[in-house]
Amino acid sequence: MPASTLALALALALTAPPLPQEGGRVDYSRDVRPLLADRCLPCHGPDEEARAAGLRLDLRASAVEDRGGYRVIDTRAAAESELLVRVRDELDPMPPGPDHAPLSAAEADLLERWIREGAPYEDHWAYRELERPEVPEIADPRWAQGSIDRFVLAGIEAAGLEPAPRADGRTRARRLSFDLLGLPPTMDQVESIVRDPGQSAWEDLVEELLGSPHYAERMTTFWFDLVRFADTTGIHADNRWNVRPYRDWVIEAFRSNMPFDRFTIEQVAGDLLPDASRSQRVAAAYNRLNLITREGGSQPKEFLARYTADRVRNLTEVWLASTVGCAECHDHKFDPFSTREFYELGAFFADIDQVGVYQSGENTFPPEFPVPSMEQEQSLARVRAALAEVLLELEADSLALADDQVRFEEELRDQRWRAPDGLTVATASGREVEVLADGVLRTEDEGADTDTFTVGFPSPAARYGALRLELLPDPALPNEGPGLAANGNLVLTEVTVRVGGAAVAIASSSASFEQPNYPVSAAHDGALGRGGWAVMRGQDGAPAEAVLVLEEPIGGPDGGPIEIELVQQHGRKHLLGRWRVTVGRASAVPIAPELRAALEASDVDPGEAARATLRRLHRARTPLLASARAERARLEAEEAKLVGQIPMVLETRAVAPRMTRVLPRGDWMDDTGEAVVPGVPSALGELQLEGSGPATRLDLARWLVAPENPLVARVLVNRVWRMLMGRGIVETLDDFGVQGSSPTHAALLDHLATSLIESGWDLRHLIRQIVCSATYQQSSWVEDAPGERDATFARQRRHRLDAEFIRDGALAASGLLNRRIGGASVRPYQPEGYWSHLNFPRRTYQPSTGSDLHRRALYGHWQRQFVHPGLAAFDAPSRERCVSERPRSNTPLAALALLNDPIHVEAARALAERAIVEGGPSEEARASVLWRRVLQREPTFTETARVLALTRHHRATFALRPDSTESFLGVGDVRPTAEVPAAELAAWTSAARVVLNLHEAIVRE
Repeated sequence: MPASTLALALALALTAPPLPQEGGRVDYSRDVRPLLADRCLPCHGPDEEARAAGLRLDLRASAVEDRGGYRVIDTRAAAESELLVRVRDELDPMPPGPDHAPLSAAEADLLERWIREGAPYEDHWAYRELERPEVPEIADPRWAQGSIDRFVLAGIEAAGLEPAPRADGRTRARRLSFDLLGLPPTMDQVESIVRDPGQSAWEDLVEELLGSPHYAERMTTFWFDLVRFADTTGIHADNRWNVRPYRDWVIEAFRSNMPFDRFTIEQVAGDLLPDASRSQRVAAAYNRLNLITREGGSQPKEFLARYTADRVRNLTEVWLASTVGCAECHDHKFDPFSTREFYELGAFFADIDQVGVYQSGENTFPPEFPVPSMEQEQSLARVRAALAEVLLELEADSLALADDQVRFEEELRDQRWRAPDGLTVATASGREVEVLADGVLRTEDEGADTDTFTVGFPSPAARYGALRLELLPDPALPNEGPGLAANGNLVLTEVTVRVGGAAVAIASSSASFEQPNYPVSAAHDGALGRGGWAVMRGQDGAPAEAVLVLEEPIGGPDGGPIEIELVQQHGRKHLLGRWRVTVGRASAVPIAPELRAALEASDVDPGEAARATLRRLHRARTPLLASARAERARLEAEEAKLVGQIPMVLETRAVAPRMTRVLPRGDWMDDTGEAVVPGVPSALGELQLEGSGPATRLDLARWLVAPENPLVARVLVNRVWRMLMGRGIVETLDDFGVQGSSPTHAALLDHLATSLIESGWDLRHLIRQIVCSATYQQSSWVEDAPGERDATFARQRRHRLDAEFIRDGALAASGLLNRRIGGASVRPYQPEGYWSHLNFPRRTYQPSTGSDLHRRALYGHWQRQFVHPGLAAFDAPSRERCVSERPRSNTPLAALALLNDPIHVEAARALAERAIVEGGPSEEARASVLWRRVLQREPTFTETARVLALTRHHRATFALRPDSTESFLGVGDVRPTAEVPAAELAAWTSAARVVLNLHEAIVRE
């Protein structure tokens, strides 16, 4: 046998389930299906393209059919079954090839026994209908607190074991607090269980913790690993996006104990619910959490296909624990999921309004919508009500306004613009500019990126308060101008007016047309950056006109020469084109030529449109409404500020569904696949439609949590069980398929799943059942048969805390933890330069300040490509995909993070201050404070002696090194508050670091 085959065979032998004892019946699900799945189904399973000889060994009908004189499985002559003949063939055994280990003699004998027993097939356990099993009878019911314990104890007794003893009160209280809150318990909570070890006191503590808002935060962390929640897009530049309101929704859902079926429906299809509320629309942001890109050069069609595949994978992993994603390119090789069914699931998401490649710019990925808080809504309503009153005042008619409008129109009618005499033009580049009649300037040359034009003329005899710059169209210009840009635009970067060499303030400016966000005012006040920008163009062949109103009139007999300096820039094009410069009265108003003509023809009705324009111009300038206009501006600014503070969230907006096709081999460029409509895998039941027409995401969501779907409740129960017991009833949390593990306690799993559904999908009810059981309260410390005990749940599991809870626990012990619920993401301390490889745009990390630094890790900014190193050291996932179970490694990086991460150093210093203040002058009392706050117990005599010896050593060391002491105590944003000598505080900070680094402090027992 080749070495590779031998190694594979050995590995399979070591991991395979034990064969049934002689005399006992062969169990298909336990003994045969795993064997067939591992050796036979890759070539004789559900995948039609990979199937050999037209044989399916996962279907009994195919396996036992007559194939022209022989049967692959022959129950009448078991030894003659072609299956056994082929696997026992010494020269050419099945499965073929060096990469597939042949069946051992014992395994072949097992198959023969099964065939002799009639080769019974069974539906895969995960797809069977849910039925409440009978609670087993047990020999000694005194240990059991409820039905869970009876199921567990039956397995323990069958294995010849006994349950582990109940853990001590402190251990149980810490375990419960970390499991339900992700935080250590208070000393009072621990002492309540130590004083009263009875079940009643325990149940009281359970209710207290389940009612805490921090329970919702802990469950949200659990959920976010599954749905891959993060603050960034993940692909290419990994830009920040707007998802914070979804986090608050999940927290509130767990806080209010939202039934899990509703929790599911609102996330998958909240936007499709009748009269969907804002909250339900926020919940549907779940559909937008997939990785997206805005990288130039990406193919939109490709990424639309990737987004759909990502959603199918996540939905089926989160709710079904199924590897349906394997069917994207070919029929699943082991489970009953076809490629067609993969794309039928994808068709449910074809209605989501999205693009394949998002545009560069601000951190917006439309569609999005605002999610104001109640306070923000109230503030906005108040401002908008006041604004509505002001707008009514500005629109109201009165005799005084009517008289003033007559005066205003007379002034407009009398308005005269004149071209200044002696006009000269110079350019910074030395080019000549042609001066035509009536103040018209002309240039069409191309040149440098930027040029400055200075238009000068002697002071006119009369005094004028306004300058008008007309940008004239010209058939010779692109798009008839007025500029030389391809679209006819003209761009100004600076406008300056000087009299006798001194700049003159421009009070206001306006234009007949200004490109949105690029007003003329920016060109003379620099509002849009250095020099500002003004982009103007003519409309339908009319001139673009800008009027500059000066703070003080210019001209007159004593006035000096006048200069207008214009700086323009636009892609190596000189955009001056054709201009006319004129001067006018201080009240000069830019009006279109046709309106000016209508005014001058006083005996002709100017028409409704012109009257409306005149009324608007008057209301914008009359002194009678000056205070109302000022109030409107103030209220609009306040409104804009409030709107800018309202968080946005990615929106799932339904549009007409795009066509969905099967992509052969997953190739997004191949359009030859058949078109499909939304549908669910046939192995998991039928989809019940609410109405006529194609199925929708709402139908999908309701199907997930329908009583006929056996998977969702089993999957949820298994994950919660693992969260509370350290090991799932099904070990493969993410795979309930043929290749996954079989449940060690199938009846218990179904018992809890049916109980969950009957409770109305009450998640707290499920958790309460588990944590109140004697099974949960067992000790994790045993000496005999730990492997068997783990498999039978005859003990609790001991494991390191999740990354977030280690950090949060240190902050809680130190007293620094900011316990505010919900809100925007914050930025914890992070090594300088950690984001140096993030581009488009380049980013400089700025940590938060004050108490925001000490919020729970749940609220920390989650950068998918660069997960915070303090969390990554403890195996926090990137959240680029669904993670059902985090790995738990033990590396030097973790120890370094605990010792040197600024948040842990800062927590140690704050903890040291508390120990000094609360413990007083007694060093033993100070040590007691450390242990009680971190571990909720008193230190032993040996522990006290060791930590005091360390403190004395460090006190002496720090006293000799004041610079090092100052640097050490300066870590973090919070300054020491206690009046304690620096060396003393530093020494006790060292002691606090030791306690926070103890194995016991970061392990849940």
